[in-house]
Amino acid sequence: MEPRRLDSLPGHKRVFLSWQQLHECLAETLRGVRRVAMQYSPGNAIPSVSRVDAGTIELIRQFGVEAVSSADLVQRFEAVWTPTQWQSHLRAAKGVRETVDEAFAYIRTGHSIGEEVHGNGANMDGLETRDERRVLPSTCFSIEPGIYLAGEFGVRSEVNVYITESDVIVTGEPMQTEVIPILP
Repeated sequence: MEPRRLDSLPGHKRVFLSWQQLHECLAETLRGVRRVAMQYSPGNAIPSVSRVDAGTIELIRQFGVEAVSSADLVQRFEAVWTPTQWQSHLRAAKGVRETVDEAFAYIRTGHSIGEEVHGNGANMDGLETRDERRVLPSTCFSIEPGIYLAGEFGVRSEVNVYITESDVIVTGEPMQTEVIPILP
């Protein structure tokens, strides 16, 4: 449908028209391959990664090839920060911390932080996803302290944790060490 869409990417392009030609191209491409990483997540554990439909997974398996999750690859290429992104995050965290200095009661570890806020890196607490990937160096995730009164009111802050090759850095200093009551 769009034969030139992937021209800028490395690798060989195979153009097909019919489903039979698609199967021939796949058979040739997958010849000798035991496993292929796809945007697939077993049991849909990580919905943001699980983009390949079940029929495509079945088709790949018909060629005797095991489809494995590309979740770690996606995390490596989409969630790992550059030093410039890390510095930008530190500046933003400092500004948020200066603005929010209230006491909060409910704390949960949250989500990976990426270019679209909720990133494609490992999610921490198993609340929204069943993510069992390793946390990679140069990635960040949230810790979200807050007060949530069901149906009435909710407010939260966000402290973020950045992982380096050898350290864990909490942003949003100074770190809160006690709960300060705001009601008499």
